[in-house]
Amino acid sequence: MNLTGRIESYAVGGEVLISHSTFELVPEIVKLRDVIRVQIKGVREPVSLYSVEAVMGAYNIQLPDTVDVPV
Repeated sequence: MNLTGRIESYAVGGEVLISHSTFELVPEIVKLRDVIRVQIKGVREPVSLYSVEAVMGAYNIQLPDTVDVPV
């Protein structure tokens, strides 16, 4: 499994998570909800994941609040 798949496994209820390296490419157009630190299997150091609230600029998209998905 690659890093993207592992990051995706931390997202819940319509949440969009991005890595630190992705955030560094778009900080001026991404509004964040939260930053979490996780230990990802196969990666030595904890990784920061950024929960996206909105993408501004030409995209102008506001993501809905996250919801718990029944199991």
